[in-house]
Amino acid sequence: MNFTQPIRILVFGTAGVGKTSVCNTLSNEKRETGNRARGVTFESQLYNEFSYAENQYLITDTIGLNEADTGAVKSKESLKALIKLLKNSKDGYNVLIHVMKIGRITNEISYNYKLFIDTIAQNKIPCILIVTGCENVQPMEKWAKENKHYFEEEGLLYKEIVAGCFGESENPLFESEFKKLRALSMEKTFSKIEECATPYSIRIYKSQPEFTKAISRIWNIFCDFSGYTNLKIKINEKIQIILAKMGLTKSEIEEIVKTF
Repeated sequence: MNFTQPIRILVFGTAGVGKTSVCNTLSNEKRETGNRARGVTFESQLYNEFSYAENQYLITDTIGLNEADTGAVKSKESLKALIKLLKNSKDGYNVLIHVMKIGRITNEISYNYKLFIDTIAQNKIPCILIVTGCENVQPMEKWAKENKHYFEEEGLLYKEIVAGCFGESENPLFESEFKKLRALSMEKTFSKIEECATPYSIRIYKSQPEFTKAISRIWNIFCDFSGYTNLKIKINEKIQIILAKMGLTKSEIEEIVKTF
């Protein structure tokens, strides 16, 4: 399927699951992997626009909710990162990609599903699950077939599940095999993106009131997850009041408000 505009992709998941490796493989960029931005929930970065086959792509990579950060993440830092993420999301997305490492379904996987699919996208944007670290499963897609029903039982309803390999081998002797698996995983992922992506990007918000509601919804999910229940806010409050409650200065608030 040929798209008339770049396919906009929001990639999310916790630190350490191979998110950056996925983005690097798809975009052919070589950004640093590791525990980038650990402790700063919602931290995000944009990749350069790139092409694959007959389509153009734009990727936003963002850190989700991490159990290791519960009760420890600074709320003001998280808020600023959240606002940056929403600003980066002003043009919307055609598809979401949730990244997890091969293994069991954790609480943070469920919370991130609720945060990004239910709360941010409000179930309007299709989502693909990518499971990394499947190089020891032969064939790799076997893992997805055998475990799909567990996700469905938990109410995690992804359009597709791609089990693949996106990282490099620590042992140079195995890197040639890893390279083949990465190429296979990339081809499979792009195929599923083209199948699942909406023809046009779907915007998360279109006006300041919708932006305010989006911040409120997302922030309250974050407060529930991290234990900041005393910082939860009312959905219908004015943006200036909400941001002041979250600890932003007058100048910081004015900078955000004048965006509209």
